[in-house]
Amino acid sequence: MASRLWRDGTRRGIAYVEDRSVAEQMLGAAGHGPRAAADGVPEGAMAVYLDRRGRPFAWQISFDIGHWEHVAALVGVG
Repeated sequence: MASRLWRDGTRRGIAYVEDRSVAEQMLGAAGHGPRAAADGVPEGAMAVYLDRRGRPFAWQISFDIGHWEHVAALVGVG
């Protein structure tokens, strides 16, 4: 599964993850909670990427830059 982190200014980080369970954990860590919308897509994601059949396969999630180390460990990015 691909994961990527980058900084957006000095206060926010953004993560791209292709693992639903990691996306849900990240949303919980970002304060969004592990809730899912009616279609099963975790709430709070900035972007949701869908395959040709309309199924989600990746999520883009913003987080407070102070959680960088925790998020990097969670998504497996050094």
